[in-house]
Amino acid sequence: MLSVCRLFYKNKNRSVIECLVNTYSEISNCEFDSNLPLSVVLAVVSGNPGTLINYNIFRNNHGRPIIFAIGADSLNLIENIFESNKAAALVNWQSIGTFFYRNILYDNIDTAYGDYNCMILAQDTEIEIVNNTFYGNITTGGMAVFAEDHHTYPGIIINNIFWGNYYGYGDIFQTWGVDINVLYNDIQGGWPGISNIDVDPMFVDPANNDFHLMPGSPCIDAGHPGYPYDPDGTIADMGALYFDQTVGIKLPPMLPREITLHQNYPNPFNVGTKISFFVYDQTEVTINVFDMLGRRVCSLLDKQLQAGKYNITWDGRSDTGEPMSSGVYFYNLKTDSFEDSRKMVILK
Repeated sequence: MLSVCRLFYKNKNRSVIECLVNTYSEISNCEFDSNLPLSVVLAVVSGNPGTLINYNIFRNNHGRPIIFAIGADSLNLIENIFESNKAAALVNWQSIGTFFYRNILYDNIDTAYGDYNCMILAQDTEIEIVNNTFYGNITTGGMAVFAEDHHTYPGIIINNIFWGNYYGYGDIFQTWGVDINVLYNDIQGGWPGISNIDVDPMFVDPANNDFHLMPGSPCIDAGHPGYPYDPDGTIADMGALYFDQTVGIKLPPMLPREITLHQNYPNPFNVGTKISFFVYDQTEVTINVFDMLGRRVCSLLDKQLQAGKYNITWDGRSDTGEPMSSGVYFYNLKTDSFEDSRKMVILK
């Protein structure tokens, strides 16, 4: 299965994508937004050549869990974003060779899975969690960010940042009948293990979801020296986004590979609504609002933008400040090489 540059929105079936036995599966450059299935990705992949899940965004999903893997021989989750989901990010049973690398998980709230409350659960599973950023996540039962149960292989947790998470009682990591190797991480509240630290990672702007490291961050060059170096040739930094010492702050590697316009939220709306979009390269962007007759009522944006994620708001007024009446409107995003429109509703 190969899924590239697609939006999966408000599905309610059992799972949005299923990766089944004996089939190589790749899920790349997709957005999964506001789905409500049993799981967003169901991976039952024993005996297959591998499953790759990378460059995806999982946002506002209420599935339980987001990714559910059973018997995976080779499962690689690389450079994904898990944002504002009400579910565990990954539940993995009886799998070998799971690699969770350079993902960003922020503002997620787990829902209990059986007796477990955690963002990641590995049960009888070989798993390696390397160079990820966990920020502002909440486990509803107050148990853990990572849990591992009944396994002969110790979990490996290296070069990650765990900061601003709430897990109530107990420890940030929970295990039953198995050891875990926790090394070279920045863990708020501390954790025993070689070269773990408990120091503010100095993110650029975590309030606006920018988890790049500032110059002088204690996480720069603080990763495991035996792991692959960062692309700038220096010792691995902690966290998902390394500090490029040749050019300074580096753009996230997991930006979508094309411009993406999201559905506004809330919709319908009364007082105001937010419109989000991604730009992969520097480009001129215009966003206008039109009524049902195709007349432009408001210009929201007309400027050159750098690559990145952007949010703009519309207060439901015209360019002259006149409140618009209830009804259907369209917002249109346009560049030199891309154009997309979506419908929104004012309800008073």
